[in-house]
Amino acid sequence: MIKNIIFKNYLLITVTFLFLIINNNICYPNIYTVDNFEYIAKYSDIKKNRQTILEKIKKASFSKLLKKILLKDDFSRIKIDNNYSEYIKSFSIQDEIKKNNDYLFSSKTVFEPNKIKQFLESKNLRYVDYQSRPILLLFVTKKDKINILNEEDDIVKEWNKKKEENLTTFAYPSNDLKDIEILKEIDFKYYELADIEKLTRNYGLSSYLLVFIDYDKKNDNVFIKFSSNQIKFLKKYNLDSKISDTSYLSLFTKIKDDVDFAWKELQILSPKKKNIYTFVYQVKNLEDLLDFKNIIKNFKDTNNVRDIMVSSKYYRGEIVFNGSEESLVSEFNKVKLNVQKSENLWLIKK
Repeated sequence: MIKNIIFKNYLLITVTFLFLIINNNICYPNIYTVDNFEYIAKYSDIKKNRQTILEKIKKASFSKLLKKILLKDDFSRIKIDNNYSEYIKSFSIQDEIKKNNDYLFSSKTVFEPNKIKQFLESKNLRYVDYQSRPILLLFVTKKDKINILNEEDDIVKEWNKKKEENLTTFAYPSNDLKDIEILKEIDFKYYELADIEKLTRNYGLSSYLLVFIDYDKKNDNVFIKFSSNQIKFLKKYNLDSKISDTSYLSLFTKIKDDVDFAWKELQILSPKKKNIYTFVYQVKNLEDLLDFKNIIKNFKDTNNVRDIMVSSKYYRGEIVFNGSEESLVSEFNKVKLNVQKSENLWLIKK
């Protein structure tokens, strides 16, 4: 009997350890991979020395990775040495085609996360190697009148056409009745003052990007407001009056890059405030306790869960939460857990 218990505990520890190793290895694969990277070379250069071109592709891929994870100022001052190959785990050409006098490559380069991080830290370069939580994206246009766009509008489709390999990710409002009611309260005539925090909170998110395009103006006719962690980034752009797919592509690439750099700076310079909430949960049995802990650990903005006291009837603990109090209550409600709040303690019940 005792041997069986020891064996089961050993097996559980081993499986948990293996899970942590596997989980640690899968944290970064997409971040440290430059996929579908397009490179154009002269066909005459390919005929002379193909290997030289392949090395240029590797170096350019390395530069693209650094742009993705570094802060803007740090990326602008970095010099890429010729030892870039030591950071590459694998490299492959996915496709290649001759087009007139040019030769087009599509490649995939997988980099070594630990070696990259050691390289950056040795040079005191600041980096972020994880994706953002979804940023609520709202497009508003003005041409004689104000229009709030949805995913089916052509302009939004233009935004989605080219997938940038940035760390910021976006989500769209569903434009249901509640959204419409919230948006009615906002006067977009004064778009620079417009605040869509309420709409953002409706989706349990903490960041938003407002893109306002004013076709009635010739200059500074595109305005963006990016809000994250209560800090706002504002900027204006020019959209050419002779609008084409190319002009939209160029504009949206600039906006995406600017928002990405702004978001990375916020992660380094102004990390999210961590709120700590003490709670008591009425426990039915051991399985119920484990299920409850697993649920709250998987809340969208949970940073950590700490045990204070466990008995046969009650579990007292602390949850370190990166979001607002309203957002945490919403997370509990989603899994059908009721919250009774007092000043210093939350009572959680099913």
